[in-house]
Amino acid sequence: MPTWIPKKKILISAVSIMILSLLVYFTSVNILDGKIKEIENIYITNDAQLTEEDRMKTIISLSEIHMSSIEALRKFFIENGDEVSFIETIENLAKSNSVQMEIVNISQNKNSSSLIKEDLNIRVNISGKWQDILVFIKGLESLPFGVSVLNTHIDNIDEGLWSGGVDFVVFREK
Repeated sequence: MPTWIPKKKILISAVSIMILSLLVYFTSVNILDGKIKEIENIYITNDAQLTEEDRMKTIISLSEIHMSSIEALRKFFIENGDEVSFIETIENLAKSNSVQMEIVNISQNKNSSSLIKEDLNIRVNISGKWQDILVFIKGLESLPFGVSVLNTHIDNIDEGLWSGGVDFVVFREK
């Protein structure tokens, strides 16, 4: 039985066609892979831009919703350069409560590591009637600023007249 054996020319042609088709196949796969990556990059870029826009819209809407809280927080701190107005406020508080007040010391706390506030330590000497002094100290604690009364020392110097000092901290915006 005769068996057919391909001729060398046919074999070379078949191998050449097979190599050429593999080359075309891998080239087209490489080109398609590049196009897919381009499309993915465009999608990711657009998605990132949309996400950034969504974040900005969210931040804006949250700031609008909480505007009154933000304003209250801003008023909590004494603004830089507004110390004189604060001093006038506590002087008026003392005057309205019939308490004589003298500011003895104002110092800045150098150990403050906060990025948004710094502490101003204030010491005042006061004198007046017992009830008036208590109302004055309560008024200090009730101010719309961040005030924390640290120490009070009050002594009776005469019948109905009390004198002493108050140490308190005021939070100032940096």
